[in-house]
Amino acid sequence: MASSGHGFETPSRLGCAMLQSLNDIADLVLDLWREAELPLTQAEQRRLRSCITSSQHFTAKFSNRLRELINHREPNPETPAWLEMIDDFFQAPPDRPMPTPGQRNIEYMHEWVAIVELILPFVYFDAIVRTRSFDDDVMGRIELAYLVALEIPRNVTEAQRLYDAILSCPQERIQATVYGWETIPQPFMAQMLFALLLSRHAEPDSALWRFQLQCLQTCPDYLLDIPELVVHAPGSYRPAFWLAYQVTDPLFIDILLERGSAEVQKRVEENQEYRRKRRRDYQLLESNTPDQAESWFDGLPESQRSFAALLMEFEAFLQEHAPDICEGLRPGIQNDQLQKLNDALSPLRLTDDLATLYKWHNGIEYGGFLFGFPELFPIEEVLRDYHETIEMCKNAGGEWSVALLPVAYESQVYRLASLTTESQASTPMLYHDIVEGTVMVQHTTLFQMIQTYLQAYREGAVYYDEAEEDWEIDEDHFNRIRLLYSPNASMDSGSTQGVYDLYEPESWPPEWQAHRL
Repeated sequence: MASSGHGFETPSRLGCAMLQSLNDIADLVLDLWREAELPLTQAEQRRLRSCITSSQHFTAKFSNRLRELINHREPNPETPAWLEMIDDFFQAPPDRPMPTPGQRNIEYMHEWVAIVELILPFVYFDAIVRTRSFDDDVMGRIELAYLVALEIPRNVTEAQRLYDAILSCPQERIQATVYGWETIPQPFMAQMLFALLLSRHAEPDSALWRFQLQCLQTCPDYLLDIPELVVHAPGSYRPAFWLAYQVTDPLFIDILLERGSAEVQKRVEENQEYRRKRRRDYQLLESNTPDQAESWFDGLPESQRSFAALLMEFEAFLQEHAPDICEGLRPGIQNDQLQKLNDALSPLRLTDDLATLYKWHNGIEYGGFLFGFPELFPIEEVLRDYHETIEMCKNAGGEWSVALLPVAYESQVYRLASLTTESQASTPMLYHDIVEGTVMVQHTTLFQMIQTYLQAYREGAVYYDEAEEDWEIDEDHFNRIRLLYSPNASMDSGSTQGVYDLYEPESWPPEWQAHRL
């Protein structure tokens, strides 16, 4: 069977009576991408295969690359035969027993979620939704942000098809619990998909915008009757979260406040307040100094001259050996922005070395690499997270010190710096895992942190993986270098050296205790 451009079938795979393994499916997906002339490098092809066959996660860089290739490519309106073959595989994998009647268990759940994302260039999303393997568990695990970034639905045709699928979704949720499969009276999948339909930002008065408006005005009430957290149903409120987070059109927001459940209304109001605070923080920290009007090291205290020289040495090394990293470094902040930030943190303020670091570069662009997971935020995000963390701890009654400044956050992991009430030369760089509840000293000072990274790049502890086409860190090698420069820092997760328990404030340093919530 020859390729026909959009929606082609792949002859080598469709000759099989059944897909026999995840490797077969990976071969099929790679065939699809190749025959559609969506260019993947050898490293990207290996990563794609790993995402399907071994539960490897998409990196931000790989997701961005896929998004560039997928967006604006309209699939064939006909559902291809290979989608049914994939569905059959996940319903009854050859190396697993047949599911019992009515069972909604899917083997290889993570791999199926990855496949859903990888076949989106070739099939309308509603066709995937209508497969037997796309159930509430899958919907709960799919990262809606990725689908939103892929601009799903891409046009009115896809939006209409998706809405029709939404209306055909079950009126209940089948949820796996410790007690077995439980039926919950929430149309979770329909509500999540409706949130996706409305999350697509369309130009006002465009055809897609008018279709979204009509759906929002006339949809059945149950699509907006989203509950709070339901026992045994984690994430039951998530449709309300996504509606509140993604829908920004003022008219749409008014309708959500009028038609939505109490949970929807609460989430929308909370998000409006969040957006106001975020705009305030960004406006507060806007510079009045023209770009390039001052050198980043102008006005530095004498104590920071050696640190500034080290930062310039570090950047010179990166420019010569890792120019792609330099491209992701944001311009440094101006002196007036630093003053505004310190005013916003008053009576606390940045230590001199943290101020110097942000004058050098104001964090990393999203998807960039410099220090590894998690990367440093720009100061606007730092100030927002600082306020949010304090508010969250107050509301939850948790232990925290306002002298701790989150400078990076991702997946329950913080990088923290210490604030000070008076001029202070340095701060340690701290690592905080929310789940563990510990705060560990990663680097005794920021000077020692940059020394560590410079040496790690030189020795290859931080290296470019040619096979994966991405930057990696050899953790064992890196930690040996880290402890060479910061011998009093935390040695590892099992060590008590340089480790503080957030739930035992009496163990905190005095400056943290002085500003305990």
